[in-house]
Amino acid sequence: MKVVFKLTPDALKIMRAFNYTSKNFKKKAESAVKEMAVQCSRRVKSSITKQTVDVPPLSEAWVAKKARLHLDPKYFLATHKYITGIKPAQSGHLSWGVLADVDRAVALELGTYTSPIKPRPHWVPVLHEMEKLIPVIVNKKILNVVLKSLGTSGF
Repeated sequence: MKVVFKLTPDALKIMRAFNYTSKNFKKKAESAVKEMAVQCSRRVKSSITKQTVDVPPLSEAWVAKKARLHLDPKYFLATHKYITGIKPAQSGHLSWGVLADVDRAVALELGTYTSPIKPRPHWVPVLHEMEKLIPVIVNKKILNVVLKSLGTSGF
């Protein structure tokens, strides 16, 4: 699974309009996009490790298999391979994303028809949280550039 955060074309136009601070805006924009990817990665991992996601319980057969194989009994954490693969990564100019094992992420998020895996959404709730944070993060970074360019201290 790959979630990508990018600036909209309108945001890029606004940045270009401020020629006197364009380099600072680009740095801050890159920083804001990277921060969103890092926070998204951290939040997904946190919801998994703290088991805060409201998901159906594991089947008795799966719980027994995990116990027999001495695997972590929590959901999404049998071998910890899935959670360690969730990480931010640059995916282009002014573009950062969150990488994960696509097949496993989709199967866990949506469930499957071929095997009895029930949907266990752990990405969508975080993406809804991030959607609310995006303007806060970007506005703070841009406001800091404007205030500094005017000789005023930032946040």
